[in-house]
Amino acid sequence: MAEKYSTGLRNWLLGGKDLREAFDDFIIKVFSGSAPSDADQAEGVTALCTITKASQTVDSTEVSTAKQALIPIMVAASASVVSIKINGTDYNYTVPAGSPSLTATALAVAQMLDGIPGVDAVAVVSHGTTDGNVVVRSSIRGLALTVADGAAKTATYTIADNTVTNARCDALQWGAPASASMSKPAEVWSGVNAATGTAAWFRIVRPDDTGALLTGDALAITRRIQGAVGTSGAELNLSNINLVIGATLTIDTAVFSLPVG
Repeated sequence: MAEKYSTGLRNWLLGGKDLREAFDDFIIKVFSGSAPSDADQAEGVTALCTITKASQTVDSTEVSTAKQALIPIMVAASASVVSIKINGTDYNYTVPAGSPSLTATALAVAQMLDGIPGVDAVAVVSHGTTDGNVVVRSSIRGLALTVADGAAKTATYTIADNTVTNARCDALQWGAPASASMSKPAEVWSGVNAATGTAAWFRIVRPDDTGALLTGDALAITRRIQGAVGTSGAELNLSNINLVIGATLTIDTAVFSLPVG
């Protein structure tokens, strides 16, 4: 059984979004019995176990908060440099000759920063005014992000960090991609078994997913990944697939990879 993506997840990816952001908060539900034919179908059975961060309860309204910072560019003359350090790396924009408007500078800086993985940036231009405000936020809600002055800064601005503070909920998140894979970060992924049974398949879903058959608007937007559970050769491999009610199931290693070619 290969991994199966819901229609909503495929729409998300085809629309230009990335897989890590699709599940910036997620849980893993483990089931017994035969899996549905595809990820759009109803679960049909109650989960044997729900995996969260350190077995914490995650309700349907629980979400992480994206960290946000404001860069108000006040003066940026020709040849001045807007230098922003994101997660320890400097990104520099040199204002070209002709002293373009602060709005044009902000648009260029936002475009530069928006290309950084894990970062969204946008120039905020008030109607009828000329300003250089750039908003930087984590594209992954709850992802830690540092925003500071870069070493080459000569333009005038004072970064307002944490205009919205980063906060993680108890749902799961993937680590940063490397070598065409995303891995479980250094945190505990576990859950207390709600029933006794043999784990056979799983779903990665967002906390507000009810597990129902997807139709209409829900079919277009609901993001799910479904796969098989086993002890080897499955999409989710466990050391023991025979789960006992009240025991804790822990996932020590998890890697999500995209195939070559």
